[in-house]
Amino acid sequence: MRYLVRFCCLGILLCGWNLQSRGQTVRDYCVLLQAEPVTVSGQPRLRINWEAIPEAVYYYVDRKAVTEATFPAIPRKVITDGTTEYTDTGLTPGQRYEYRVRAANTSLNLIALGHIYAGLEAPVTHSSGSVALVIDSTFRQSLAPEIARIQEDLWADGFRVLTYYVDRTQDTPPAIRDSLRTLYARRPAGSAFYVCLLGRVPVPYSGNIAPDGHSPDHQGAWPADVYYADLDGSETWTDESVDNAVADRSENRNVPGDGKFDQNDIPGALEARVGRVDMYNLPAFGLSEETLLRRYLDKNHAFRTRQIVPEDRAFVRDEFQTCCQAAVSPFASTAWRNYTAFFGADSVKEIPVSDGLFDSLSTHSFRCGFAGGGGMYPSIVGFGTTDSFVVNAPKVVFWAMIGSYFGDWDTPDNVMRAALASEGWGLASFWAGRPYWPLHTLALGEPIGLSAWQAQGAGATVYGNDYGHQMVHITLLGDPTLRLEYPAAPVNAAFSNGSLTWEAPPGEEAPLGYYVYGKTPEGADFELLTPTPLTETSIIPAFEACGTGVADMLFRVRALYLVQNASGTHYRLSPGIQATGNCLQANSRPGTTAPPRVQVYPQPARHTLYLATQQAIGGTVSLRNSLGQEVYSTILPPGIQHKISPENLSSGIYLLHWRMNTGYIYTHTICIE
Repeated sequence: MRYLVRFCCLGILLCGWNLQSRGQTVRDYCVLLQAEPVTVSGQPRLRINWEAIPEAVYYYVDRKAVTEATFPAIPRKVITDGTTEYTDTGLTPGQRYEYRVRAANTSLNLIALGHIYAGLEAPVTHSSGSVALVIDSTFRQSLAPEIARIQEDLWADGFRVLTYYVDRTQDTPPAIRDSLRTLYARRPAGSAFYVCLLGRVPVPYSGNIAPDGHSPDHQGAWPADVYYADLDGSETWTDESVDNAVADRSENRNVPGDGKFDQNDIPGALEARVGRVDMYNLPAFGLSEETLLRRYLDKNHAFRTRQIVPEDRAFVRDEFQTCCQAAVSPFASTAWRNYTAFFGADSVKEIPVSDGLFDSLSTHSFRCGFAGGGGMYPSIVGFGTTDSFVVNAPKVVFWAMIGSYFGDWDTPDNVMRAALASEGWGLASFWAGRPYWPLHTLALGEPIGLSAWQAQGAGATVYGNDYGHQMVHITLLGDPTLRLEYPAAPVNAAFSNGSLTWEAPPGEEAPLGYYVYGKTPEGADFELLTPTPLTETSIIPAFEACGTGVADMLFRVRALYLVQNASGTHYRLSPGIQATGNCLQANSRPGTTAPPRVQVYPQPARHTLYLATQQAIGGTVSLRNSLGQEVYSTILPPGIQHKISPENLSSGIYLLHWRMNTGYIYTHTICIE
């Protein structure tokens, strides 16, 4: 209990405002944003809405691209009439935007804040970037099958995979970073670069800090995996000025020349998105590192392949309701703001501190969870301990935690690493609240490594005037390439009789179509071979990428879905399934010549839609809704203009699919109002 009191007292001093005295909770200081597609004057638009904030007189709405470091100085909209929604009539369908809504009182003081990453038919990204698997060589042989499997899973998810083994006792953080710089330089220009540290990869330490407020016993160097994210060579990390040997743990003591760096703050921009899976020194489990790593890799694969499918909801367990102010992001705001953008406010459950938790989490699943309370390295007061993870198997995938001491995660039986080591579903965890973690990009299918990169690089006022922003302790534990969810993939891909075939994903939700990718034996990356998604489940491979022919082209097939959630609508790809076969010279089959030009009008349409071409073409036209269900179909005779009249269709977005009698397949997204 001593640690709980010390931690909360520090929080009050930093925040300067006790919410409980005002009868409010952390939730009241979060603008809980949700987005939905709407039609305005016949045009598709995106509407952002939120719950009213007590005492709010002004709402400031801001918008930026996720790659921009700050929001514009001038708000996009100022709302003064109490309206709790904003319809963006200036957006471009097919783009992704980051929105911020700030609530202010009559004195213009900020009293609440919210963020959302939203889109209207936001497009897919066929290449996910490169990922460097940095693997402890201790497990090179014993975990070879599991390593090969995660390599394949990453390729299937659109990543270029680079593998690098290190020696846990001989290699140093500077030597490892130098090697990562070489791999980083080999990535395709402009593409994202991820680093997954697997096993006991040497841990960099840096600073003279105490982000949890416990000084002098816990002040000094903290684990700093952000060092591995600094790959352009322009920043300087030194080991000459900090001289503090007072901390209780020897690992936190930092003196000149000891191999621990001086920097408290990240010295500049970060190039890589880093995460760590490290099962070292977890004796409470009574199992070897190898066994715990294998367990993690097994459930990682199970999650990617939908053998683990948690419910789309989240829970919040918060002991720190009295430790917040609007100007500083309250600890649990990481949960409330982000989880609402994932699942909607009704699917975020606050679990009272009086309720037991672990028995429930072993029987009821949550995609995300937050636990905050006074802590020690292996425990969170009011929540549980590492032993709780040893004896239970909580069905929670993404964990956010906050409390004293255990943010320094390189400790025996650390509770955050225990969440990943357990038999439960935990695959990622992080110390959230100092600073705030912007997870909202996960809602549109981005990997969690992007969230870590944003948390590490965001300035003081982007996501709230946080304590701890841009400090070296900000770390993601877990695979940085993980996404919030994975759609069902096609099955049973095969190559026979000159055709590549596959079967539709199992389950009730049918995809809109399929993309086919190919890689030659000497190729470094998969190339998109079908710019237009296919609705059939077979194709005779004949593409320009094949040149005069490739005998053993490696193909991948990924399913395309249109997803609607609390952050709008976006297209999402499933993992890919592979097959090997012959790829023919382009134009060696019908339909591989230049596609005909097609006009589709009007848009949006009401009861009548026209299709026009420059040559007489017929075929079969169908419409699919956002669930991939066919809701209309008709046969067209050859002609240069066709009129179709789909009846009784509700307003919304549909995929038009025209299988032409020339052998070409044309698809186009349309809007029915």
